[in-house]
Amino acid sequence: MYISFKQKIIGSLLLVGVLPMLVMGGYSIYSGFQTIQKGTVSDLTVSRQDIALAAEDYFNTVYGLARTLSINPTTRTALIELRDGVETFDPASVPVNLGKLRARYEYQQQNTPDTKPADVDAWMPKDARIQAMQTLYIIDNPNPIGQKEKMDKAHDDSAYSQAHSRYLPYFREYLQEFGFYDIFLIDTKGNVVFTVFKEIDFMSSVYDGPLKDTNFSDVVRRALKATKPGEMFVADFQKYMPSYDAGAGFVAVPVFEGKTLIGVLAFQLPSLKIDALFKSLAGYGDHTDGYFVGRDGRLRNDMRTVEKNDLLRQLKGQAFEMVPEFFKEPGVKFFKNSRNVPVVAVYRPLQIEGLDWALVVRTEMDGLYQAFYEDALASVVILVAALIAITVFGLWLGGKLSEPVVRMGRNFNKGSERVGQSTGMVGDAVASMIAASEETSAQSTVVRRNSTEAAQYVGSVTVAVEELNTSIHDISQSIHETNQLVDDAVTKARHTDEVVRKLGEASGRISEVVGLINDLAAQTNLLALNAAIEAARAGDAGRGFAVVADEVKKLASHTTQATVDIGEQIREIQEVTKESVSALQTVVSAIHRIRDNATSVSAAVEEQSGVVKHIATSVQDASHRVKDVDENMIGIEQAANDTGVAADQVNQAVGEVQGAFSDMKSQMQQVMTQMGVKV
Repeated sequence: MYISFKQKIIGSLLLVGVLPMLVMGGYSIYSGFQTIQKGTVSDLTVSRQDIALAAEDYFNTVYGLARTLSINPTTRTALIELRDGVETFDPASVPVNLGKLRARYEYQQQNTPDTKPADVDAWMPKDARIQAMQTLYIIDNPNPIGQKEKMDKAHDDSAYSQAHSRYLPYFREYLQEFGFYDIFLIDTKGNVVFTVFKEIDFMSSVYDGPLKDTNFSDVVRRALKATKPGEMFVADFQKYMPSYDAGAGFVAVPVFEGKTLIGVLAFQLPSLKIDALFKSLAGYGDHTDGYFVGRDGRLRNDMRTVEKNDLLRQLKGQAFEMVPEFFKEPGVKFFKNSRNVPVVAVYRPLQIEGLDWALVVRTEMDGLYQAFYEDALASVVILVAALIAITVFGLWLGGKLSEPVVRMGRNFNKGSERVGQSTGMVGDAVASMIAASEETSAQSTVVRRNSTEAAQYVGSVTVAVEELNTSIHDISQSIHETNQLVDDAVTKARHTDEVVRKLGEASGRISEVVGLINDLAAQTNLLALNAAIEAARAGDAGRGFAVVADEVKKLASHTTQATVDIGEQIREIQEVTKESVSALQTVVSAIHRIRDNATSVSAAVEEQSGVVKHIATSVQDASHRVKDVDENMIGIEQAANDTGVAADQVNQAVGEVQGAFSDMKSQMQQVMTQMGVKV
């Protein structure tokens, strides 16, 4: 997969810039979670301990108040007088409106959940005394429902009403001071002879009617079995119909007159007081709360953060499954509450006489981490901003860094193209030089062959001159022989003249070849100079090529010098040839004069002898010069061969230069590819 240079730069910057942020951020988040969890668990544990101690102290206080009030003489006196007042009360003295009384019970049924109209018949009192007493203190009470405790005395003048007017203020003040929901006095028959709030449990019996199956009936009946003062009986919270099925708990204490049980004092526990035990959690926000729970999985208080009535609400889901754990050793658990929200909870069982409760203080994880989530969100925003900034900077930096690399690659490609063209030109020049050296070698072979023939001709001339000398020597002996020799000399002189002319032509051709060689050497020298210039442009890569070009230049210079020497020798041969031609013409003229004037033969012979000697000398010199030409042509041929070898070496060097530039270009392309740069 191709990755551009800019992408690599951006990736590197992101790796260097973002990875540490991610690691630190992840560690910070993890540490933050751990710190918050530990801190929260620690805070919840402290709150749990405070609430548990407060709850245990509160119930111990309530129990102490109940015991103290049960042995108070006022309580004993009130119970006796109120009991006696009920027993002596004449129900006929009070007109009872059963319709109104039934309407009150119907109101009770209509405002009590999970009840039906038929329940009204079961609740309605059948005893005339109860009907009359409820008429006096409930139906005829001018205060609205919920405020019936404000009426101290009914409109009759019965002993009960007089006792009621004396003791209601006392118990009402006690109730208000300690926050109880209601206070009851029950005689030994199970009749409720006094209440502060005057609900339909007033004057009812714990053995029948609306109280029959309540936890209040149960705790009173247990207290009526007490054998000594101060015994404490507790009824856990249950639905209580006289309070419209609201949760109600009770504390009952027997009241003794001496050793005789005269009745029971009972408190209806105030749920608001119990709810207030959790007010210290308000500082943790709306996501933190606590509750008391029984083994049945029902709450024993209204939770602070829930508007609806939670008292006796059944826990659900994982919270309900955790109930057995709550009654073991104090601990910490993570689970989901009834709304399927993750919570962390600390719990412990409570040590409260008569109650089997556990305390749970818990906080919702979402609320716990809300502030942390906000900080984490801010960190994410910063991280995203950093990503964007690094990406933009990476694009800019990648462009800046790749620009010179791209430019270098392009320049290198252009340079390699120029070097390729130059090496191509050098290759062409070398090929031309090789062809020229081959042609020079061939021409030198021809020159050597011609010089060999010239040497043969010079040898023939030498023989002729020797024969002429012999003939001249013999002229004095015989004119006849002289004539014959003259004829023969004429013939041979003509032949010699022809040979000398051929020698002159050969010398001309040799001169042309020498000129050609000289031109080739000049071209070679020029090519070597161009190659040296291109090598200098190539720098270090062309250094080897420059050495080869210099050697070619030297070889061309040597070749030029050799051709100059050959040219000079050829000119000398031509001069000698001209002299030979002139001499031959002189010989011919002499021979003709000999024929024309026989008398002057001797003088002519003598003159001819000198000429022959001169010819012999010239021929001998020509022979030497022909040998020199032959030797020089051997040197030229060797130089041409050396030029061909040097040209081959130059060609190989050019190939090596091309290969080196090809390798450099391939490596450069690999570097560009690795960097992700396209040129």
